[in-house]
Amino acid sequence: MLKVIDTTPGCVGVSPWLLKDFRSPRRWHGRFQQNWNRKGVIAPDGARKLAFSALRDFYRKKGAQV
Repeated sequence: MLKVIDTTPGCVGVSPWLLKDFRSPRRWHGRFQQNWNRKGVIAPDGARKLAFSALRDFYRKKGAQV
């Protein structure tokens, strides 16, 4: 997705859909989700996921102060 954003003329901003995973009673899957929405770039314990680094590098390439 970052490649698409990078090559789209007129795109002037981007933000992650979710910054941090959070509990959600509607996200139930006994094996995987366990009442968590896990689409964030930061885990519930504060650990940065691989996607965090990819997004940080993308922002830095664009000249953002990260």
